[in-house]
Amino acid sequence: MTTWSKRKRLEAVMAGEPVDRPPVALWRHWPGDDQDATALAAAHLKWQADYDWDLLKIGPASSYSVVDWGVVDRWEGHIEGTRATTRYAVAAPSDWEALRPSDPGRGMLATQIEALGHVGRALRGEVPFIATIFSPLSMAKHLAGNEVALSHMRQYPDAFHRGLDTLTESIIAFIDAARATGIAGIYYAVQHAVYPLLSRDEFAAFGRPYDQRVLAAAAGLWCNVVHLHGTRVMFDLVADYPAPLLNWHDRETGISLRQGLDAFPGAASGGVKPRGLQGMLRGLQRRTEKPALPGGAAEPAAEPAPANGNGNGHGHTVRLDVLPPMAPVLPANERSRVSLDVLYAISRELATQLDLRELMQRVLQMTLDSFGASSGSIIVLDERGEAMEGVMIYEGRVQTQDSAQLAEVIDRGLAGWVSKHRRPAVLDDTHADERWVRRGWDADGSGPRSVVSVPLLASDRVVGVLTLAHSSVGHFSRDDLSMLTAIAVGLSTNSRAYAN
Repeated sequence: MTTWSKRKRLEAVMAGEPVDRPPVALWRHWPGDDQDATALAAAHLKWQADYDWDLLKIGPASSYSVVDWGVVDRWEGHIEGTRATTRYAVAAPSDWEALRPSDPGRGMLATQIEALGHVGRALRGEVPFIATIFSPLSMAKHLAGNEVALSHMRQYPDAFHRGLDTLTESIIAFIDAARATGIAGIYYAVQHAVYPLLSRDEFAAFGRPYDQRVLAAAAGLWCNVVHLHGTRVMFDLVADYPAPLLNWHDRETGISLRQGLDAFPGAASGGVKPRGLQGMLRGLQRRTEKPALPGGAAEPAAEPAPANGNGNGHGHTVRLDVLPPMAPVLPANERSRVSLDVLYAISRELATQLDLRELMQRVLQMTLDSFGASSGSIIVLDERGEAMEGVMIYEGRVQTQDSAQLAEVIDRGLAGWVSKHRRPAVLDDTHADERWVRRGWDADGSGPRSVVSVPLLASDRVVGVLTLAHSSVGHFSRDDLSMLTAIAVGLSTNSRAYAN
């Protein structure tokens, strides 16, 4: 068994030194989860706990950096997680000059910083993680739409430059705030160094200077990755960017990893054709147990390409673009070394159990044991939000609940409140909260006194509610709430499949 840490492996690769094996990383989009800090963090932590990647890229919505200026969008089911814009913030050339630097302590930017903080505290330095940053040109595209942005760039260059200055200043402020979360670096997405979208002179004028400013601001971080997006790319105009890792679509651009490393002095990231992974990822969504790549990744659609110019197999990470999840997820946490063990055990159950009721009982019992809870329940909801199935364990015994009892809980109990508001809840004292519905066995007041409850989310709806209870007042902490929501991540997918 290797004694190499993930950081040691990555640093050796970036230095061009031999490694025990090439680092492996797989990243994807998280539509739905990417709108909430705890949801986004938990999705990534579950992803890391399941597959043990060497590098964890935090993947927000592509619009996260512009919504605080008034951009409105929504996810409409796009397979890659792309969101459809319903309102742009920039329409007239003067709008670029009216932009003011965004504040990373407010709005969606603060949500992303919070998510990074959750991840950093949970990983405790054991897994390098990086923040996704979109270039100023990419942000301009999301602010105005590509057609309008490029029109303004060509017809009103001075106003457009002033807008790019503001965007660059905002990016640098965000990176400064993200440093405190423990990020190892940034994943810097360059999307406009591509023909025929821009000419070489246009990218040299409106892309490179601002990219260089951002990368200079991130220079103190040790694991910065530049992502060159597209197929007809201006590789030579990005190959001198100051970052230790360069990622590009090597299987689609015609520029192999070996050829790229002839021009780029660092390490290359690539090796798999993204579009060839869609069928494989659907299998991954069904939690196949067949690992093939180092770190537990699913079997790729193509063999990884050579990593560097001398052909020794060192010097790259394998980068896989992936489908969005079939079900969104919830929170990350701070209090759990034990948490990863619990998540792993539950993941194994989710991979082997086929019957929903048996699966729910086993997962619920493991969860009760890990939290020291005395009772708990899982209720599955149909598309109308009505209870269709449920399991309850009280003092070690499985309790039978008929449809009327389930309906009562959803109609006026805590589970119903959690479902309606799509939010988790902690009751420090059930006697002081009207949302708690007492059962026959606790009518005398000897039943549960504190409760934690979280929704199971899939796509845009709640498919179930997971609740734990304890006989003591104030038993559950906010850290317990975060951990329980992370557990709800894996269960959501299976509940959704049953409900459908």
